[in-house]
Amino acid sequence: MHFRQSHFEKQKISDDFEKSQKKKVRVKKQEFFHTHFAIGGAPDWTVFALCVLFTLVWARIAAVFANKASPKTLNRATGVVLVILGVAIMLFNVLT
Repeated sequence: MHFRQSHFEKQKISDDFEKSQKKKVRVKKQEFFHTHFAIGGAPDWTVFALCVLFTLVWARIAAVFANKASPKTLNRATGVVLVILGVAIMLFNVLT
């Protein structure tokens, strides 16, 4: 027995699939929208601008240092920074 779909049946299946895909995208966008505002809305723009500024300034300083230093010195500097960050995180966990 051979099953043939008419053009209209194929179109309906295609339309149903397209609707389901759009619905999935819409749900994902809504979830993102709700989770973004769950943290308290828009950021403090002054703090945001300062974060961007200091990131750019310190990235430039780090690039100058990295271009002048040897690989051994860079490895040591990376280790020191990671240790300091680890200690800071542990202190915050203990204090809170």
